[in-house]
Amino acid sequence: MPNNSIKTVKYMLNESPYYDKTLEEASKGYVRYLAVEGQALSPTKLNVMQGLIYANLKKVTDLLIEDGCIISGLNFSSNDTTCIVSEGEIYANGLIIKTNETSWPIQSVPSDMLVIYASVIPQIITEKDDPSLYNGAQNYEGAEIFGGHRLKYSASIEYILEENYNDAAKTAMTEKGEIYVPILKVYGHKMYGPIKPNPLYGKLYDQIAKRTYD
Repeated sequence: MPNNSIKTVKYMLNESPYYDKTLEEASKGYVRYLAVEGQALSPTKLNVMQGLIYANLKKVTDLLIEDGCIISGLNFSSNDTTCIVSEGEIYANGLIIKTNETSWPIQSVPSDMLVIYASVIPQIITEKDDPSLYNGAQNYEGAEIFGGHRLKYSASIEYILEENYNDAAKTAMTEKGEIYVPILKVYGHKMYGPIKPNPLYGKLYDQIAKRTYD
């Protein structure tokens, strides 16, 4: 399955075969695609239609939840041999993204202050990656012709020394197109706490903190 970088995905979505102009149209303040009688729906129109819905929903959810908020799971634990981050879900880029359980040999994990983060990568899935995207209908002209491709986000859980996190995140975005989303802090193989507050109170937490120091 292809691991396309964010830069590659954006470029590919703007070009053939997708011709997606969502970023351009959203920047103009457009919120809805209005179909016109007698007009055929092209890939550009269909992709922009979906893209505007997503872009405007993201504006609302970003007001309530911060990137990196843990929706479920993602607990850190350790024993004599292994450090483990349980499976879970995080909020990132306007989406709820699932993560798998991740473990490392305890001797490979430093006891210094660490940032546990999710490396989020978008992927374009074609019919070659997922045969179910072929049209499965039988006995008509369009049978076995591939349908639309799919966009998904996957995340892998990694760790890094806290002092190195910011530079690594910038490098990953610039050179690889990956988004690093900080989730937990760990010190001495013990969970120091989630970096972002509970998603239900994420923005309220910021506002309360601001008013406290007014």
